[in-house]
Parts: sequence; structure tokens; C-alpha cells
Amino acid sequence: GQRWMRIGGNYGIHGTNAPNSIGHYASHGCVRMHEKDVEDLFSRVKMHTPVDIVYDRVVIQRDDDHTISYYVYPDGYKCQSLDTAYVKKVLHGYGVDTFADEKSIAEKIRKSDGQQTYVGKVYDIILDGKKLDKRAIRKDGITYLPVDSLSSALRMEIDFKPEEMLLQSPYGQAPAISKSGELYIKDTDASGLFKVHGELTSDYKYRLTAEH
Repeated sequence: GQRWMRIGGNYGIHGTNAPNSIGHYASHGCVRMHEKDVEDLFSRVKMHTPVDIVYDRVVIQRDDDHTISYYVYPDGYKCQSLDTAYVKKVLHGYGVDTFADEKSIAEKIRKSDGQQTYVGKVYDIILDGKKLDKRAIRKDGITYLPVDSLSSALRMEIDFKPEEMLLQSPYGQAPAISKSGELYIKDTDASGLFKVHGELTSDYKYRLTAEH
């Protein structure tokens, strides 16, 4: 490669003329990067910058459009066993853990193939200027809003009828969607149930306004 950043001794972070080797056990201790990435990093890093090398088989990817994906890599050095609870905990930090069911996570751990698993797009919810404690999630063209977070912020009591998967408010009804035990509604049902209107803004926030 065209860039080299020494960590210690003969070990360094560098590019490679064999990009297909990245992610495989092809190194003798160095960290290989794609050329465009290592050139970008090289331009930012100053001499004597501390380097922490972390062994973590679960890697989260957050794209510019707030798409969240995760990867589970093999335990090549037998240093980290995984379970679904750990993966859920990592995804929780990005607000998408409820949209990754335990069965699919368990299968992902079993494969440990380092392949991308798409979860959804995640947006902070801003209700009348205040950020809520949970996030909106968009998946397969549908935006889901957390029921308990909205009802708490609006101080509105919501009745849930589990046998019908139906939510009832003083204003109307809406179908409930259960994700890992958490209740959501489609954003298109928010007006009828909560009397709020919302939209995704250019800064990737889901902004809601109450009618009263």
C-alpha cells in the first residue's frame, strides 16, 4: 500500500495491494486497510496518537443515512464467546435491538461469517422540541414509533388489547406491532391514536408536533 503508520516495532497500520486479503488471517500482526481508507486516516492522524486494538467479534455499521447493520466474525483466536444477550446489548446502544429477534441473532452467531446483516434505519424522535428516550425505526419502507415513549411524553393513557393486537386512546384505535416485546405503531397511525403529526427531516430526525 501507499501509507504506513507504525504502531510499534515492525507492526503498523497500512494499505495493501491485495484488498481481497482484508478480513482474513493473512497478516503477521499488522492492520490492513483499503487504500482509500488508509489514505484518509493517514491525513487525520498525528504522531504519538495512542492506538487501542480491541478484540470484538460484533461490529456495528452506521451509514450516513442512519442505516444500522451488524456483523459477527469468527472467533479465530478463541478469545470471545458470544450469546444473543450480548449482541442485543450492543444493538441497544443504537436503538435497534427490538428489531433483531433472538432466533435470527442466534443463527448469525452460529454462522459467524462476517457478512452484513441489515437491521433498519434509526432516527431520534423530537416531539415539540423535546427528544424522546426511544427512537423511530424504518424498515422495509415502514416507519415504526414506540408506543410507551410517546404515551409517556404526551401523558396519555393507552389501552392495549393483546388478543386483538389493538391500541386504544381517547382519540381512536390503531393496530399494535410487537417487536421483541415492545409495542410500536406505524407512523401513519400516529395522528389517529395520539393526535400528532410528524415527518423525517433533512437532519435525519423524526419530528413530531402535537395538535394540542
